[in-house]
Amino acid sequence: MVMPSKYKARFVFLTTLMILTMMIVPIAPQALSSSDDALKHFSGVVGHFFSTRGFSPDITTQSLDIRVWKSTDGGLTFDASVVVAEGSRSVFHDKPWITVDSSLDSDYEGNVYVSWTRLTFGKGTEYTEIVLSRSTDGGQTWSDPISISPKFDSLSRLVQGSMPAVGPDGTVYVAYYDSLDDGWLLGDFSLMMVKSTDGGETFSIPVVMATMPEIGYDLPPTFFRAWASMFPMIAVDSIDSDYVYAVFAAYDPIFVEDIYLTRSDDGGETWDSPVLVNDDDTPNSQFFPNIAVTPDGRIHMIWGDRRDDPDNYLYNVYYDSVPFTGPFVDGLGTDELITTVSSDPTIQDIYFMGDYFDLAQTSDDEVFAVWTDMRNDGDQDIYMAGSPDFDNIRINQDAITRLGLSIQNEPTIAVNPEDPTNIVVGAHDYRNRFVEAWYYTSVDGGSTWVEGPLPGVESIYLTGDPTLAFGLDDTVYFSTIATELVSMEIEPDSGAIGTSVESTVAGFDPFSEVLIMFDDETIGFVTTDAVGMAEVRFTVSLSEYGAHIIKATDGNVWVEEPFTMVDDTPILIDVESGSNLFRGETASIYAKTSLHGQPINATSLSARIYLPDDSSANLMIQQIDDGLYMASYPIPGDAPFGTYLVVFDAQIINSTIDATGSATSGFVISHILTDRLSEMTIFQYLIIIILALIALVEGIAIFFLSRIRFLVRE
Repeated sequence: MVMPSKYKARFVFLTTLMILTMMIVPIAPQALSSSDDALKHFSGVVGHFFSTRGFSPDITTQSLDIRVWKSTDGGLTFDASVVVAEGSRSVFHDKPWITVDSSLDSDYEGNVYVSWTRLTFGKGTEYTEIVLSRSTDGGQTWSDPISISPKFDSLSRLVQGSMPAVGPDGTVYVAYYDSLDDGWLLGDFSLMMVKSTDGGETFSIPVVMATMPEIGYDLPPTFFRAWASMFPMIAVDSIDSDYVYAVFAAYDPIFVEDIYLTRSDDGGETWDSPVLVNDDDTPNSQFFPNIAVTPDGRIHMIWGDRRDDPDNYLYNVYYDSVPFTGPFVDGLGTDELITTVSSDPTIQDIYFMGDYFDLAQTSDDEVFAVWTDMRNDGDQDIYMAGSPDFDNIRINQDAITRLGLSIQNEPTIAVNPEDPTNIVVGAHDYRNRFVEAWYYTSVDGGSTWVEGPLPGVESIYLTGDPTLAFGLDDTVYFSTIATELVSMEIEPDSGAIGTSVESTVAGFDPFSEVLIMFDDETIGFVTTDAVGMAEVRFTVSLSEYGAHIIKATDGNVWVEEPFTMVDDTPILIDVESGSNLFRGETASIYAKTSLHGQPINATSLSARIYLPDDSSANLMIQQIDDGLYMASYPIPGDAPFGTYLVVFDAQIINSTIDATGSATSGFVISHILTDRLSEMTIFQYLIIIILALIALVEGIAIFFLSRIRFLVRE
């Protein structure tokens, strides 16, 4: 097909822009390839890495793990990720899909299942197989992956694109793509299925669901990757686990790429011949189908569709549904256009718009569809529409950017089985940097949204292939492939000015320059070793007391650790006490604590008295006012003579202070003063006695004088 003239200038412009962008935009380590067919692995302006075949472990220094994040509040927040399976230089994980057993009738309710493609590499070899891991404790721990497909040399045959689904009785089905022995994209392919009836411990041998001609890698005359349209999307009836359905794209010699449905009514043992879903009679492309079954048993399907553009460029999203009773014949029901504006995939990222659209059922027999949309002058956005009206809603809330890198694609959706207004969408989001996994959550049926990156993605080079699943009790599970987390350890994590800090970074690219920063100030650069680690030591300079951040970044990812700057200025303790005291008295010693000239309460304060006979004792302390304390010591009547030493020790520990202080004071009990006091006391007693005798004599004299006067008068 000849490219229409209206697209030629745009294509030339975009090609030039792509080359210029790759020259000026830092390319993620995952986007470096020497492969001749690199576009099969890396596509887009700054490179999108998604494995297909021919992947070389030398392409990237970062392994790819399978990670799962969990939410317990309906997707409003997510916990830190848990590693399901670790990757390595010789083991590469791709295309995870997650599901949860949320049926109360199942013996395995609450089990979480993730299936994915595992690629292993050796000298000149590359193998693919489908594996599965399960969690029986709410995603905290995961079983070792078990292989559920044959293992093939992917240079001649590969398996990819698995999807698990759970029936109401707990049966686990996993479907996947098999390129067959005629090679990848070179002939026919088969859809395969395995199932487990024991909660994912064991699986049956694979059963062929359908065998059809393969479509190409992309959909000419456009360039975006579309071969994942052949991956089977499956759904199980919510009442009878024996009814299983799958949609997929396949090649038709006349109508090119079309959407097909196949079904099984005996638990996946046998499958009906595929029937054509789309009812157009154009030679234009259909791609990225998905399927859901509502509780009423109705089968719902969506897909991307280019029937409305004679030039086969612009696409819309179409919808069809059919009751579980059928009829299952070519054309099925009546196709319904649900997008209100067509999308042009030749403006922003011409090579990649994701590997799937998604569809989720609700508990009230409706469905929500999500897709990558480019109606806003080519800006890749995530749009959603819900039945029955299918109003189009833009989910991501960032500004529309025509030719920038604020891209969202590869959406996935899940709806709370206990609340049809609680919707969670996941997608790739580029607004901050090259591909991060974001969530977008609504609790009002899609009217408003809360959005954000998954926790920790800033420390991950790449997260991809997002999928979501709801469990019961508002739990949501979010799985992706992800490079290992970069990490940093610091010792100590708090200190005063002049503290020496040792920092170890890990997980960065080998032999890369990593910038170390204290808040916004550059400390310096360090070069990682062959395993991506480096150590650096630095001294904390003058800064404000309180919380600070030590950060390590190579320009692509970063990691932060908190550091608390503490005040270790010595506490000033001012002590007052009497200098000369006596036996039988109570010694009161006052202590004032202050820091930087201001009274301050001590976190801990102790006082100990040391006696002249080398004994000692702790003193009771009471607080009188802010920063003012009193220690008391009752002096025994037989207290030894000499100097008594009182030692105060204070400590203040809080978020910004780690200070100590000490002070001493003393008093004297003197035997000389005590003897003089005794002598003075005896003398005082004698004076009192003498004065008393004088008073007595005076009294007697007055009495006799009075009698004499009386007698004289007589």
